[in-house]
Amino acid sequence: MYLTTKVAGLNWMMENFKADTAKFTWDEIAAQDFCPSGWRIPTLDEWTSLFTAMQGLSANASAMNLITYAGAFNSWWTANETNSDKAIVASTRYAPMDYAGSKKFDSYGTGDSAKESRNFARCVKDIE
Repeated sequence: MYLTTKVAGLNWMMENFKADTAKFTWDEIAAQDFCPSGWRIPTLDEWTSLFTAMQGLSANASAMNLITYAGAFNSWWTANETNSDKAIVASTRYAPMDYAGSKKFDSYGTGDSAKESRNFARCVKDIE
Protein backbone atom coordinates (compact mmCIF):
# COMPACT_ATOMS: atom_id res chain seq x y z
CA MET A 1 0.00 0.00 0.00
CA TYR A 2 1.31 3.44 -0.88
CA LEU A 3 0.75 6.67 0.99
CA THR A 4 -1.01 9.23 -1.18
CA THR A 5 -1.95 12.89 -1.03
CA LYS A 6 -4.04 15.24 -3.14
CA VAL A 7 -2.01 17.97 -4.84
CA ALA A 8 -2.76 20.03 -7.95
CA GLY A 9 -5.98 18.17 -8.71
CA LEU A 10 -4.54 14.63 -8.59
CA ASN A 11 -3.86 11.87 -6.11
CA TRP A 12 -0.05 11.54 -5.97
CA MET A 13 2.02 8.76 -4.48
CA MET A 14 4.02 10.38 -1.67
CA GLU A 15 7.05 8.19 -2.27
CA ASN A 16 8.90 6.77 -5.22
CA PHE A 17 7.21 3.77 -6.77
CA LYS A 18 8.20 0.27 -5.57
CA ALA A 19 10.99 1.49 -3.26
CA ASP A 20 12.76 4.75 -2.54
CA THR A 21 15.98 3.51 -4.09
CA ALA A 22 14.46 1.87 -7.18
CA LYS A 23 15.13 3.54 -10.51
CA PHE A 24 13.70 2.42 -13.82
CA THR A 25 14.32 2.70 -17.56
CA TRP A 26 11.73 4.22 -19.89
CA ASP A 27 10.77 0.76 -21.19
CA GLU A 28 10.03 -0.39 -17.66
CA ILE A 29 7.77 2.56 -16.78
CA ALA A 30 6.09 2.54 -20.20
CA ALA A 31 4.82 -1.01 -19.63
CA GLN A 32 1.03 -1.08 -19.28
CA ASP A 33 1.11 -2.76 -15.90
CA PHE A 34 3.85 -0.62 -14.29
CA CYS A 35 1.55 1.44 -12.04
CA PRO A 36 -1.20 -0.21 -10.01
CA SER A 37 -4.61 -0.47 -11.64
CA GLY A 38 -6.17 2.98 -12.03
CA TRP A 39 -2.83 4.76 -11.62
CA ARG A 40 -0.46 6.11 -14.31
CA ILE A 41 2.82 7.94 -14.83
CA PRO A 42 2.20 11.73 -14.62
CA THR A 43 2.59 13.96 -17.66
CA LEU A 44 4.98 16.90 -17.91
CA ASP A 45 2.06 19.29 -17.34
CA GLU A 46 1.06 17.40 -14.18
CA TRP A 47 4.60 17.59 -12.79
CA THR A 48 4.68 21.31 -13.59
CA SER A 49 1.37 21.79 -11.75
CA LEU A 50 2.76 19.91 -8.75
CA PHE A 51 5.89 22.08 -8.64
CA THR A 52 3.80 25.24 -8.95
CA ALA A 53 1.55 24.12 -6.09
CA MET A 54 4.61 23.46 -3.91
CA GLN A 55 6.25 26.86 -4.41
CA GLY A 56 6.65 28.66 -1.13
CA LEU A 57 6.46 25.49 0.96
CA SER A 58 9.41 24.63 3.11
CA ALA A 59 11.97 22.50 1.33
CA ASN A 60 10.76 19.10 2.40
CA ALA A 61 7.93 19.86 4.77
CA SER A 62 5.65 18.68 2.01
CA ALA A 63 4.67 15.05 2.20
CA MET A 64 5.92 14.51 -1.35
CA ASN A 65 9.50 13.73 -0.28
CA LEU A 66 11.04 15.11 -3.47
CA ILE A 67 14.20 16.35 -1.75
CA THR A 68 16.53 13.97 0.02
CA TYR A 69 19.66 15.78 1.23
CA ALA A 70 21.81 18.86 0.48
CA GLY A 71 23.48 18.49 -2.90
CA ALA A 72 20.93 15.92 -4.08
CA PHE A 73 19.62 15.87 -7.64
CA ASN A 74 16.57 13.65 -8.19
CA SER A 75 14.64 13.02 -11.40
CA TRP A 76 11.39 11.24 -12.25
CA TRP A 77 10.01 10.05 -15.56
CA THR A 78 7.08 11.87 -17.12
CA ALA A 79 4.70 10.22 -19.58
CA ASN A 80 6.07 12.45 -22.37
CA GLU A 81 8.52 11.26 -24.99
CA THR A 82 10.87 13.67 -26.77
CA ASN A 83 11.73 11.25 -29.59
CA SER A 84 12.48 7.56 -30.07
CA ASP A 85 15.60 7.80 -27.86
CA LYS A 86 14.61 10.30 -25.16
CA ALA A 87 11.78 11.14 -22.77
CA ILE A 88 11.16 14.07 -20.45
CA VAL A 89 11.99 13.93 -16.76
CA ALA A 90 10.95 16.23 -13.92
CA SER A 91 13.72 17.01 -11.47
CA THR A 92 14.59 18.66 -8.18
CA ARG A 93 17.94 19.87 -6.95
CA TYR A 94 18.58 20.76 -3.35
CA ALA A 95 21.65 22.94 -2.94
CA PRO A 96 20.83 25.72 -0.48
CA MET A 97 23.33 28.56 -0.27
CA ASP A 98 22.20 29.77 3.15
CA TYR A 99 19.74 29.02 5.93
CA ALA A 100 16.89 30.93 4.26
CA GLY A 101 17.49 28.96 1.06
CA SER A 102 17.40 25.71 2.97
CA LYS A 103 13.82 26.45 3.96
CA LYS A 104 12.41 26.88 0.43
CA PHE A 105 11.27 24.47 -2.24
CA ASP A 106 12.28 26.30 -5.40
CA SER A 107 14.87 24.35 -7.36
CA TYR A 108 13.02 22.20 -9.87
CA GLY A 109 12.76 21.78 -13.61
CA THR A 110 12.42 19.43 -16.55
CA GLY A 111 14.74 18.04 -19.19
CA ASP A 112 15.44 15.16 -21.53
CA SER A 113 16.79 11.80 -20.45
CA ALA A 114 17.97 8.90 -22.57
CA LYS A 115 15.41 6.12 -22.37
CA GLU A 116 18.01 3.62 -21.18
CA SER A 117 18.83 5.88 -18.20
CA ARG A 118 17.40 5.00 -14.82
CA ASN A 119 15.16 7.53 -13.06
CA PHE A 120 12.67 7.41 -10.23
CA ALA A 121 8.96 6.94 -10.93
CA ARG A 122 5.80 8.19 -9.23
CA CYS A 123 2.25 7.31 -10.14
CA VAL A 124 -0.85 9.51 -10.10
CA LYS A 125 -4.56 8.88 -10.13
CA ASP A 126 -7.40 11.21 -11.08
CA ILE A 127 -9.48 12.38 -8.14
CA GLU A 128 -12.87 10.73 -8.33
